[in-house]
Amino acid sequence: MTLRPEQGNPMFVEKNSLAHYGFSEEKRRNQKYVEANLNSYELHVIKNHVVSLPYHYWFDRNNKVIFTDKEKKNPLKIDSRERNGLYKEGIISAVEIASQNPSRLVFLYSPPGPASFEANPPEEYAKPYNIGQLYLMWHDKEKINNIAVSINNLGEDWLKEIFSQEYLDFVNDIQDVREKTAFYITAPYLSTWTIDDFLKNNWEYHGTIFKSDNLDGKKEFKVADVINEVTKSLKGQLKTEFNHEALAKMFIDGLSTEKIYKTMIGQLMQTRGLAKMALGGGCGGEVVKINDLLPFTQTLFKTPNLSSKYRLENQKDEDNNNDTYPCPHCTKPISYEKNPQDKASWRMICPHCGGSLKNICVN
Repeated sequence: MTLRPEQGNPMFVEKNSLAHYGFSEEKRRNQKYVEANLNSYELHVIKNHVVSLPYHYWFDRNNKVIFTDKEKKNPLKIDSRERNGLYKEGIISAVEIASQNPSRLVFLYSPPGPASFEANPPEEYAKPYNIGQLYLMWHDKEKINNIAVSINNLGEDWLKEIFSQEYLDFVNDIQDVREKTAFYITAPYLSTWTIDDFLKNNWEYHGTIFKSDNLDGKKEFKVADVINEVTKSLKGQLKTEFNHEALAKMFIDGLSTEKIYKTMIGQLMQTRGLAKMALGGGCGGEVVKINDLLPFTQTLFKTPNLSSKYRLENQKDEDNNNDTYPCPHCTKPISYEKNPQDKASWRMICPHCGGSLKNICVN
């Protein structure tokens, strides 16, 4: 399963391995955790979008353990091998600083460069990251929020307006690439801004922050575009094409990681008529071919309930229909297709979670 933004950038190694597609096998986890990973994968890896969806963290009562869910059942997991564990150290430090300074933005920059500082790194860490990630974190008095912004080298001039001159002078005095990277990822910057200040700031730099050449063609994101995408992300307006809630439930119920992720890639490529494309993410550039994904383009997502568009179009009708019955899997209300007394008219698939409704007796 793909790494989430706070866990670093997806790795791409052997062509035929799962990691070539930007994900790896993972143990069954909380459904919301899986759902978040699926959202991240579609935007970050398949679509190579400039901005992530928001991620949220909660501390335990002793403010020592960081969780990724409000129920505090899923501790934050970060790859301790990435950049020799310094990345993990920096993320945890940034979250702690944000929790101690409500509303104030904390910035953490993970620049392009080596994924490992070892002389002979493992194969999956041998390829350097070709993009940077700027993390924006803040505490809204209930939880810590985190949004990641992708930055190419050409967009680093923007950082001059984000970090203080003292901070940047210190960075510029470091000549060794590994030492400079190590400083960035272990030195979160506490600003005086709130997230509203950030979004409303009158930026002097108007140039390009990130270039993407992926599923939907070439795109160039300037500062104004980035601010607009961050705003959309916070408002829940970033569009994805799959019903990740349904997919997450299918994964929890036993569908393989490979089946879900490869089918997502194949279906989106097939929809756009692409024979091949380069995946996004930190290492980026791994080219996948539709011919290698044909077994994953024929089934699974042909069912309309796995389309976000289908779900949204049908939500209004279902919400206004009092003749409903609860899904036996997720308990959400399902409207009758036509005649409640006619079993043939009942839905066969729950439009919310994707669970099968065959052989279900509805009172």
